Amino acid sequence: MIRSTTAARPISRGLANVISARAGYGLAIRKANVKPQFHSLAAKRPQAALPQFRPVLIPQLRFATKTGVPKHDKIDIEAEKRLAREKLESDPEAVTSDSSVRQVFESSQAPVEEDNEVLRGVKQDLHTIKDSFALRDVPRESYYLGAAGTLPYMATSLATLYLSYGINHAPKTGSGLFFPLETAQHYLSIIEPVQIGYGAVILSFLGAIHWGLEYAGYGGHQGMRRFAIGCAMPAIAWPTMLMPLEQALITQFLAFTGLYFVDSRQGVHGFAPPWYPTYRFVLTFIVGVSIIASLVGRGQLQGEDTGKPTRADKMRQLSDMQPEAQKEEEEVKRKRKAEEAAAEEKAAEEAKKNESKKGDSEKKGGGKIGDKVEQVKEEVKDKVKEKK
Repeated sequence: MIRSTTAARPISRGLANVISARAGYGLAIRKANVKPQFHSLAAKRPQAALPQFRPVLIPQLRFATKTGVPKHDKIDIEAEKRLAREKLESDPEAVTSDSSVRQVFESSQAPVEEDNEVLRGVKQDLHTIKDSFALRDVPRESYYLGAAGTLPYMATSLATLYLSYGINHAPKTGSGLFFPLETAQHYLSIIEPVQIGYGAVILSFLGAIHWGLEYAGYGGHQGMRRFAIGCAMPAIAWPTMLMPLEQALITQFLAFTGLYFVDSRQGVHGFAPPWYPTYRFVLTFIVGVSIIASLVGRGQLQGEDTGKPTRADKMRQLSDMQPEAQKEEEEVKRKRKAEEAAAEEKAAEEAKKNESKKGDSEKKGGGKIGDKVEQVKEEVKDKVKEKK
C-alpha cells in the first residue's frame, strides 16, 4: 500500500496541474470574449483576417463635447483697457505716407519657402556628380599623373579642331587662321598620327595594370582572365596605327569604353580598388570627348557621299591651281615687259628721226640767212660808194 500511494502521488499532481491549466485557459477565453466557431469552419471558405480599425473620431468628438474645458482665447479686458488709454507716439523716420502702401512690383514679405522636391533632387544629383569628379578617395599620385596623362590627348584634339577650322575657312579669307594653308596642312598631318600613337600607348598601359593586380593578388588570383585582358589591349590598340585616321579614332574610342566596363566590373567584384572604377570613368570621359572633337575636326575636311565638294576640297583645288596661276602671271608679266621695251624702242627711234629732221631744217635755214646777209652787205657797200 505504501508503494502504491507513493507512486500515485506524482500522477495525481500532474492531473491536478492539467486541470488547473485548463481552468485558467477557459477563464482567459471568457474574459477575452473569444467564441469558438467550429460549427462554421466546414461551411465557409478560408478568408484572410481583416485588420481591426480603432475608432479615432468618436473619442475626439467626445473630448470636444466635454464641459469644463478652459477656453484658449480668453480676452484680458483690463489689458485691453490699459492699451486703449495709451497714446501712439509719432515716428516720422520709420512711418511715412507710403510706408503702409503695398507697391505693385514689391517683392513678397512672406518667408522664403524651402526648395521643392524636384529642385532638391536636382541639387542632390549635382552634389553626387561633383563628389564623383572630385575623386577624394583616389591617391594623390594616381590623381595627378592620370590628369597629366590626359593633357596630350586634349592638346592634340584642340589642335586638330583649330587647324581644321583654319583650313576649312581659308577659301573665305584667302589664308589660314594664324597659319598659312600649307603650314596648317603640314602640322595637321603630324598631329593626327601622334594622337593615334599616344592612344595606343595609353591602352597598352591600362591593360598592363591588370597584370600588376594579378601579380599582387589583389582580391585573389584570377589567372588567365586578367592576363587575357592585359594582352587584348595592345592587340587592339597597335593595329590602329595602320588604319585610316577616322577608323583608328573610332576603334580606340570603342576600346577605351569597353575597357572601362571591364574595369568597373573588376571593381564591383573586389578585384580592383573601390575607387578605381570612378577614377577610370573620369579619365575615359575626358579621352572620349577628345576623340569626338578630333572626329568632328576631321569631318570638316572630308567630302560627303553626295559627291559635292566641300570647302576643304575647294581649298585643295585652289592650292593645286596656285603653281599654274603663278606661271600664268609670270608669262603675263614677261609679255608686258616685252611690250613696254618694244614701245620704248619705237619711241626712241621716233625721237631720233625727229631730231635728224630738225637738224636738216636748221641747216637749210642757216644757208638762206647767210646769203641774205651777204646781199645786204653788198647793197650797203653800193650805197656808200654812191654817196662818195
